[in-house]
Amino acid sequence: MNLEIDEEERVAVRLMKRKLEKTIAITLEERQRRKPEKKRRTKREKVIGEELNKEKRKRNERREKESRRRKPKNKEEKQREENKNGTRRNSFLLFPQISY
Repeated sequence: MNLEIDEEERVAVRLMKRKLEKTIAITLEERQRRKPEKKRRTKREKVIGEELNKEKRKRNERREKESRRRKPKNKEEKQREENKNGTRRNSFLLFPQISY
């Protein structure tokens, strides 16, 4: 085995190292350009954000409560109208004209 390294091999290794270093540097630069560092939020900004989230939650809860309240009323109103008209969707009566 020949342990000595030729001059050509040394040059080749040196060139490969340079090329690798350049590609690494380029990729790091691209990352920094694409993805700027996140701006740290101050304590005041965090508090303001939390307050906004609380308000949003409250609004959503109110909407949900209102929608829950409305749904049963709509069902009751439909039943009332069906009873007034004498029509039912799933009627068990054979002769709807005759009142039992």
